[in-house]
Amino acid sequence: MFWEKIMYSDVFKGIGKKISFPANCELPIGNDVAYLERGICGVATVTQEGNDRTYLYFKSGNLMGFLRHILPVDTFAASHIHKTRNRVVTKTKVDCYIIKKEDFFGILETNPAYYQVLTIALAQNLSNVMEHSAWLACENGPIRICSMLLEFSELAGGIYLLPRCFTQAEMAHFLSLHKITVAKILKSLREANFIRKDGQLIRIMDREALIKIVNRELCIRY
Repeated sequence: MFWEKIMYSDVFKGIGKKISFPANCELPIGNDVAYLERGICGVATVTQEGNDRTYLYFKSGNLMGFLRHILPVDTFAASHIHKTRNRVVTKTKVDCYIIKKEDFFGILETNPAYYQVLTIALAQNLSNVMEHSAWLACENGPIRICSMLLEFSELAGGIYLLPRCFTQAEMAHFLSLHKITVAKILKSLREANFIRKDGQLIRIMDREALIKIVNRELCIRY
């Protein structure tokens, strides 16, 4: 996926207020814009039935909450607005700079070059949503899961670790797989010594093997 850190981050930090939020809470952006300095957030859609599904993640260095100020709500189909609700949820503990809408767009107006920030942010989000859609439409379960393991694992102490927020349930929802299917695939990866699971923590032991699975050079049974 496409992860380009926002340009002029120091400028946006300078006009924002830094606030820390715990994991598993709705980010109270309201009419503001947020710059994510540390942690992982997700855009989730909540239906009238209470179903909650994340379809886009934000990593450190991303902007959030600006789209509603560019596209008025009345430009969306009324049927969609009434049936679903989008919200930004913290997946880990996060540090954000909350920027007032007026200050954010005021900075853009005083220096038009900063509009590159919105272009890159929009392109990044579109690219990630399209890649996610391609996973769901074209790839089998092992490829989806290995792609996610490679995408979101982070290097720590010489070992790639998947953040604890990516539980089997989280992976199942994001990848449109049954939780049992996710469990079976992860078990096969563990038995092949491609990953190691310590409690809820997943360690990537053989990235090359996961890459081969994604590239269809290696198959696993589950």
